[in-house]
Amino acid sequence: MHYIRQNALCLSKCITPVKIITVTSIRIRHGCRIFRQFKNLIRGEVYLHLLKEKEYQDLSIKSHIEKRDLNFDTDISSFINSALSRSRRRIVLDRVFIDHPTAPRLLTDPLDISEAVVNHFQHMVPIKSTPPLHISALPDRWQLEYSPMDSISPEIYDSLLSPPSLEEWLSTISSMPNGKAPGPSMITYEMLKHLGPTTNALLLAMICKYFASADIPDLWRQAMVFPISKPHEWRYQLQNTQPIMLLEVIRKSFVKLFYNRLSSILAAHNVLTGGNFAGLPGGTCRDPIITLESIIHDANCTNSPLWILSQDISKAFDSVHLTMLKFALERIRLPASSIQLILSLFTSRSNHIFTAYGDTPSYRVRIGID
Repeated sequence: MHYIRQNALCLSKCITPVKIITVTSIRIRHGCRIFRQFKNLIRGEVYLHLLKEKEYQDLSIKSHIEKRDLNFDTDISSFINSALSRSRRRIVLDRVFIDHPTAPRLLTDPLDISEAVVNHFQHMVPIKSTPPLHISALPDRWQLEYSPMDSISPEIYDSLLSPPSLEEWLSTISSMPNGKAPGPSMITYEMLKHLGPTTNALLLAMICKYFASADIPDLWRQAMVFPISKPHEWRYQLQNTQPIMLLEVIRKSFVKLFYNRLSSILAAHNVLTGGNFAGLPGGTCRDPIITLESIIHDANCTNSPLWILSQDISKAFDSVHLTMLKFALERIRLPASSIQLILSLFTSRSNHIFTAYGDTPSYRVRIGID
């Protein structure tokens, strides 16, 4: 009542009325102040979150740039995939779609899948014809192309199959990459690099034996096939996959040692000439690329017509016939024992294929090199 009288008196004298202070008004003032403080706190937390997110993005970008630079020196494949924004795509062979024009089928039974997978990879490269057994049976034009070169002396290959030293073998092993998938025996490069002196000596004796006999053991002719997807969606169709061959790492090291010797001889004596680019140590595709770019630049500057033919051979390695490979090796005057060793790598081979239900039965490889 006291406040009511005071207000009435103020109104009569045109004086600002006294504000009534109640518990409710006190709560409202305190609530507004708390709300403003809470609002400022949220705004600060949002700003802090944005700052931390920006710092994380900067650190992530810096880390990926450093990883990319490192891959340029140590893992060029990962560097190219990163630069092209390519991701590694995997498939699961738990079903196969047969896209038949009149009777399409979806195979889900493990036995049907295994049979379809083996049939596809065994016959994916058709054998269109049988090459002649001798160069004399070739057309005249190709007889000249495959005739042995008189400018090459067979003596340059005298040391090609000589027994390797322990130092040469260990150097070859150390040059092989880590982190690669093993072959059927599950032996990895890392295991070979950590062998002791006794095991290294036994392994070297085995390698020397294979050099002397110009042949490889039957276990090295077995391989595992891991299908991967092509750049487009595979849609459970086997024609949209490509095989990755998993060979024994000891065999691959053996071939690497042989290749190092052969490539050094070919480079030192200029055996390969003309359009053979990037096939030898120090070789590069830079020269033909620069030549082609110069031709294109000249055509643009002179406004001249230019026709460029590009040939991309599908399944090039898979379609190599061993008879024609033998003719090519004889042309560069490679000794018969060396030719025998090379051909032994690609004869009487058998493969297994990974599926979601285990490995398929073994099948014979009909054509091609790996």
